[in-house]
Amino acid sequence: MRTITLILALTFSIIHSFSCNASKQDGESSPYPAATSYISAANNAYAEGNYVSSLHYCHEFMRLAENNPENKKLESLRSQCYKLLGNIHFNFHDYTKALRYYNAGIEIAKRHNDRENQARFLNNLSMAACNIHDSVLSLKYMREADKMPLADRHLSRYLKLCRQGIYQRYFGDWQKAIAFLKAAYKETDAPNFNRSLRLTPISEMFQIYEQQQLYDSALNVLDLYSRLANQYNVVNMMVDAERGYMRLYSRIPGMHHKVSQHQDRYFSLRDSLLDTESFLRVNEQYEDEINQKAKKRIETLQIQVSKLEVILISLVILLSLSIAVYIWISTSRRMKKAYSIIFKSNREMLQKQSGRNIQPSHAENVSRPTDQDAGEPPVSPDPASDEDYSSEDPASQDQEERETDDTKRQRCGISQKAADDIADRITRVMESTEEWLDPDFSVASLATLVGVNSKYVSACINDKHGKNFRTYINEYRIQMALRRMSDTENYGQYTIGAIAESVGFRSSTNFIAAFRKITGVTPSTYLRIVQEEK
Repeated sequence: MRTITLILALTFSIIHSFSCNASKQDGESSPYPAATSYISAANNAYAEGNYVSSLHYCHEFMRLAENNPENKKLESLRSQCYKLLGNIHFNFHDYTKALRYYNAGIEIAKRHNDRENQARFLNNLSMAACNIHDSVLSLKYMREADKMPLADRHLSRYLKLCRQGIYQRYFGDWQKAIAFLKAAYKETDAPNFNRSLRLTPISEMFQIYEQQQLYDSALNVLDLYSRLANQYNVVNMMVDAERGYMRLYSRIPGMHHKVSQHQDRYFSLRDSLLDTESFLRVNEQYEDEINQKAKKRIETLQIQVSKLEVILISLVILLSLSIAVYIWISTSRRMKKAYSIIFKSNREMLQKQSGRNIQPSHAENVSRPTDQDAGEPPVSPDPASDEDYSSEDPASQDQEERETDDTKRQRCGISQKAADDIADRITRVMESTEEWLDPDFSVASLATLVGVNSKYVSACINDKHGKNFRTYINEYRIQMALRRMSDTENYGQYTIGAIAESVGFRSSTNFIAAFRKITGVTPSTYLRIVQEEK
């Protein structure tokens, strides 16, 4: 009886506290000073390269703005917040969300007829559209941005040259792209120009030279890129430069010994400065909060109730909490059991695959059948005419036509016997090499290793396995990720982002989605089960 009395007293105290807080909030002054401090803190954190803190302050501002939707003074601050949120997601390669925030910001700029901010948003939208490989959308934003020059003549010309260079890089002539980007870099020599902006054309030039296999030029530009990124303390570009060194030195003969040096620095910078996991966690928490607000938002009511009503409300609350705790415990037990079953199933799959007899260690050791064996003459890959896309590029692969296996194979002009033979060769290559751990591994890459045309490879994967190339490669990568996550001795210190990077995923978001689709659980849940099983 004494315990119940204490609980009821505590409940009454909480209700009274909520009522007082609600009254206090009603009498508070304008939220504008607090909102201004949040945006100021977010801008400062972003300038220092602390993107996670900047994201946190932006979310705090958005919470404040949502609670004061009719406050017109917050409108201009919202535009600044959307620009910061777009830039942060852009730096973490989440271009879809960046587009969403930029579009929200430009709508505010249009309502206020703020042409300067409209021009800046259009420039960012154009670059984000390039990164999602949408040429139509990017060209639309480019043309609109060209009609809205900035007041700063040099900055306006610089941004226009950058837009043209990046557009040419993705959809046009790489040599024209280099010319535009060099001109943009030269524009940064203007008096009072923000010198850190020269990093953008430099980073784009490096990637173009690398793609064109002009490694000497790429290395020269990369050295300048790395030096400037460190000089101006631009965190995401410091990390990008180290990743560039790793790729470049792995492809230049005689320079492989330098890869490990930059690999250590890359992971150190990535985990300490560009904290992808914290970014994902903060972002997910905010999005979960938004989703829950629609369901759990209640109005604070100041009701004077009698002691009997307080006791009744308290009993209802206690009963609800008891039911909620019971449901939570029951659900947790069921989920834990389900996760354990999924974990054991994945472990058995890995054990079966580990038992395969894989002899060759290089693609060159995979035997290639003769004309008589294959039933078709071998055809060399032709990247210029065949599909050549990354296994992590859903924008291009999810558009494949839904054809039957026989129709697709017949369209490629190969017999069932030849298709079976090519499929066997594909399997031997996939099990005898680890080249598919390279993020740039594509249909053309696999076709080169197998020794046939890219279209044959794509058709045979559909025919043999009933899936497209991206799904086929991702299954191998997720299986490798499962092995490495279970190997705590060698990979115990790796973060989820580092594991994703090591098996060929550029984006942690894509890795988590593929992992959940294939295994049934998230990587963090799988790691927790691994630790419990140990």
